[in-house]
Amino acid sequence: MKKILIILPLFCLIFSCSKSQETIKVNTNSGTQTKTEKLNEDLDYISKENQDLINSLSSEVVLKNLDKKINSKKADLNDYLTYLSALLSDGYDKKVTNDNLEKGLEIIKNIEPNYPQSSELKRVKGYILSLKGEENEAIKYLEEAIKINPKNSYALSNLAYSYKEIGNLEKAKEYLNKALEIDNLNYQANFNLALLNYEQKNYKETVNILTKIIENYENKNISVKSLILRAQAYEGLQEYINVETDYETAIGLNAINDEIYQKYGIYNYNFFARDLETNEANAKVYLERAKDLFKKALELNPKSAETSYLLGLTYFYSEENDLATKNFKNTLELLESDNKLSNKEKSDIKSKTQEKLNYLTE
Repeated sequence: MKKILIILPLFCLIFSCSKSQETIKVNTNSGTQTKTEKLNEDLDYISKENQDLINSLSSEVVLKNLDKKINSKKADLNDYLTYLSALLSDGYDKKVTNDNLEKGLEIIKNIEPNYPQSSELKRVKGYILSLKGEENEAIKYLEEAIKINPKNSYALSNLAYSYKEIGNLEKAKEYLNKALEIDNLNYQANFNLALLNYEQKNYKETVNILTKIIENYENKNISVKSLILRAQAYEGLQEYINVETDYETAIGLNAINDEIYQKYGIYNYNFFARDLETNEANAKVYLERAKDLFKKALELNPKSAETSYLLGLTYFYSEENDLATKNFKNTLELLESDNKLSNKEKSDIKSKTQEKLNYLTE
């Protein structure tokens, strides 16, 4: 399964996480509406009955409250879509697994004959297929969703991501821009546009887009993901004070998010590598900081093969060979079950880990 960071959580697509939501206005043919009214009109799946669950912003709360109704088959489309969004949410209280994806597909398989014209149901199916790496199938369902409802901005942003994944950056940008024309606060479209700019080393534009997200959304998960990527963009701009400020702010928002510590650790490790030959004393300071951050990340997520490998590197370069060997062996074990990494990522980490182990055991 791919890293969820790239596609981003579905939870806020349903749960309207933007700041000042009730006062945001959008122009439509029928006049001016609130963003919430427009969302209900276009997608029509947020029921009043589920509003308390939506306001909770906790995917586990939603799953718990809707589970009985879903299993009894007394749910309507609103309930199913809300449940699916919570199931596929990668937030502070749960992580998306392959089992979640398979369960989501099974639910959709059972109900889609009853809702053949549901744009949103087709979008969610496309989203799941994309998370599974089946981009061509994902594109098929996302295009069907857009055909049914051309105003489904999240289907457009999902479609943009799938085109990005198969290397068609021109179409990716085209669909991201279409999504933002419909809803300029579409979280997925903004984040994926920022990501696209980051990968093309347009760091200033990346910072501008992410700042817009941070200023307009109050959901902690959205803010944390945006702060992490903005910190990486600031690193590209060599604005190191801003890098550290964003990482520290992210930790303040969610001190139990292992990804923050891992990325912050990588930042410090990069400084270690940069200073190793020119300022050894300074390099050691960064190496120790990286080590502490990787330790914290692994403590929070002991199943992360990538973090175990990174921690092993810090022990390796600080010449703590026994601890390095222990972490590298642990990495090889974790690779078998780490479903957050692609096969290519697993292969790369395995190769590098084995290389270090061979060196240590010579």
